[in-house]
Amino acid sequence: HVADLAELSVLAMQSEKTGPYNGGSGKGTALHEIVDAIGAVTGQDVEPLYISGRAIDVQKSVLDVSRAKADFGWECEISLHDGIAATYEWMCRQEESG
Repeated sequence: HVADLAELSVLAMQSEKTGPYNGGSGKGTALHEIVDAIGAVTGQDVEPLYISGRAIDVQKSVLDVSRAKADFGWECEISLHDGIAATYEWMCRQEESG
């Protein structure tokens, strides 16, 4: 979630540490878990259309966030479900005001 990444950015800027840091949960999430979370948040039945992968597609990607945790004590605080819910609520508010 952007709030988690903003917190990591502030911690990094306030420190004397340099170099790259990964910001994420440190856990992999399957596509079907994201689809299920979207369905749960919206209350709608989401039916994805799966197509064959391409040779260049990355099959699995999990960020190593141990450096951010070790240097700043930082961990992701907003869950996937809560992040999707907040985004969905924001989108609904935009639609209402638009």
